[in-house]
Amino acid sequence: MSGQVVGLGEILWDRLPSGAVPGGAPFNFAIHAAGMGHPAAMVSAVGDDADGRLIAGMAAGRGVDVSGVATDPVRPTGAVDVVVDDAGKADYRFLANVAWDSLRPTAAQRVVMSGAKAVCFGTLAQRSAESRAGLAALLDLASEALVVCDLNFRQGFHSAEVAEASLARSRWAKLNDEELPVLAGYLGLRSPGPAERARELLERFGLELVALTLGADGAILVTPGQTLRMPAPKVRVVDTVGSGDAFTAGLVARRLEGATLAEMLSFAIALAAVTATRKGGTPVVDRGEVEALAARL
Repeated sequence: MSGQVVGLGEILWDRLPSGAVPGGAPFNFAIHAAGMGHPAAMVSAVGDDADGRLIAGMAAGRGVDVSGVATDPVRPTGAVDVVVDDAGKADYRFLANVAWDSLRPTAAQRVVMSGAKAVCFGTLAQRSAESRAGLAALLDLASEALVVCDLNFRQGFHSAEVAEASLARSRWAKLNDEELPVLAGYLGLRSPGPAERARELLERFGLELVALTLGADGAILVTPGQTLRMPAPKVRVVDTVGSGDAFTAGLVARRLEGATLAEMLSFAIALAAVTATRKGGTPVVDRGEVEALAARL
């Protein structure tokens, strides 16, 4: 199918203290894009195991095209142990040498990527040289798409080289306030404040948009002609797993619908906030609930 919003990269099980739920930043992104009414697909790999079949089936059940999810006959389906603190903030420990570490383009994946309307990817799925090369080859097929790099720095699986190469391939960049100082160190960003650093990043790579999330303090969008900051609503946080991915999905969804920058940001913040009130990264979210919350921002 053409015209899809594509999550490219890791697909895995988030092993929370309360039980395992499906996850992975690009997976969460695709699920939320589908939930907001956009045709969505996942391009990744799972193991030839029960975990892989279950997570692919769950994605399909949520309306995501999984024709681009390959099966690795040797490596297992990915997983991450997630520890959530008293404030609902998550910390991650990823299993090594899993299926998406050997991402090699398949014919089905090439079809999905060639017809993509938007693609979201990050740095975690590039932790192996093999997967990094495969991801680059797949991105080359999406030359007409809105390519979004959600940096998603995790557990030391990132570097200046990977960050720079990823940003150079993208039209948008998304990162959070904890990732910004790390990226600033990698790139030598010297501007004093977060909005100024986001603009420096935008100009360095010729990006169309930089989105900087600030947790409970909301988010900032920077474009060549505008800087927009908006607060987050006060909600009862269950956990923050997937909230950033929901934010990115909300931004992309509204951009594809022709929304203004303010409409994009309020919707993205609202979708992230609603996601944070529920367990796991891909809770079922009603668009009407998101729109009602966005209207109050």
